Amino acid sequence: MFENEAKTADLVPGTEKRLLEAAGEIFAEHGYRAATIHQICQRAGANIAAVNYHFSDKEQLYHEVIRYSDEEG
Repeated sequence: MFENEAKTADLVPGTEKRLLEAAGEIFAEHGYRAATIHQICQRAGANIAAVNYHFSDKEQLYHEVIRYSDEEG
């Protein structure tokens, strides 16, 4: 990696990063359909409104989790 390049995780603000990581775990454990925003927020230590603020809805959060994990991997 070049000196001025940063991994995606370094660029993602705290709450958003916690939501992405918690959502990845919850989706992996329960699957998309069974996973709930409440479970994700509880694990991330975030307010349910934070999902709407950062991602609009569960589907968009799911897509961002995939993108985030792909960039981190």
